[in-house]
Amino acid sequence: MTYLLSPYEVGDLTDGELTPIVAMLNEVAAEENPRSVDMTVDEFRMFSTSPGTVQQRFQVKTTDGDIAGVGVMRFPDDGTNADTLNVAIRVAPRHRRRGIATMLMAEAARVSREEGRTKLHLFHHDTVPAGKAFLDRIEAKPVLEMHVNVLRIEALDKDLLSAWVAEGPSKAPGYRVDVYEGRWPEEILDGMARLYSILDRDMPQPEGHEPRKWTPELISEMHDNFLGGVDSLMALAKHAESGTAVGLSHLIRRHSDPSTWMVTTTIVDPDHRGMSLGRWLKGAVNLEALAQWDGGVFQETANAFVNAPMLAINHEMGFEHELTVTDVQTSVEAVERFLQSRQV
Repeated sequence: MTYLLSPYEVGDLTDGELTPIVAMLNEVAAEENPRSVDMTVDEFRMFSTSPGTVQQRFQVKTTDGDIAGVGVMRFPDDGTNADTLNVAIRVAPRHRRRGIATMLMAEAARVSREEGRTKLHLFHHDTVPAGKAFLDRIEAKPVLEMHVNVLRIEALDKDLLSAWVAEGPSKAPGYRVDVYEGRWPEEILDGMARLYSILDRDMPQPEGHEPRKWTPELISEMHDNFLGGVDSLMALAKHAESGTAVGLSHLIRRHSDPSTWMVTTTIVDPDHRGMSLGRWLKGAVNLEALAQWDGGVFQETANAFVNAPMLAINHEMGFEHELTVTDVQTSVEAVERFLQSRQV
């Protein structure tokens, strides 16, 4: 069978041309997590837009048009992490062990050299052993283990959440928590950018990670982009006297999948920890979601295994480990050695 590799731009393709790509991605997503609900073409257009990011996309297909694999290479547009290329590769199960991932990795090596980048950052799910097997061959080493944790929404303890909210003002005097639905108002964007900068700086990251430069404009552009396909609820903690934003917890649900609520971010400024603000935030946003969102079945979140404080709160809420996603890194030299051994 003959395979052809080509670059593509999402915005240049028709819905009909994107449909087989999205179908293949949904097939792999179901392998990674059997709970996954198929992504639509419109969602793919939305999620593939990455404000603040430079990206290149490639597809591999057979001569009769069957999509065998896709890859995307990304890096921030602000000059941070200038030595690293983020790479995501998906190969359809029926086309594995035929060199598809190798073809896409050759493109990743080429892009790395063109952009002056020396490290490639990838990931694999423990539910797809083929991914780890390939990454082992390119000498990729684990740098961070992320656990995807899930709870059934029917098991959420409203009394516990209400207690966290009720106790908030006494445990954290001088603070307040507000919940925002939908688009974030302009007056909080400076605070949001500050919190995302803290998150990027303090959350578990691979060694050598450089926090990107978060701005109110980037935060607004990213959030507005996703609002085309998701509902959004965000609890924001502020120091009442100064108005400084000191923590947030954000929930979304896809319009195409109201059954799953996803935690995108929970963060408390280290200078304001130790007062149960995390529980107050979690309680507030979850109670609002329970009041507003019908049809919820699961809530999911991803946490680094070393993030003990957040794991403790999630355990109290009833989250249980579902699967593991491992971030790995390798060098462009290691990839090129592998490609040479395969005579690519």
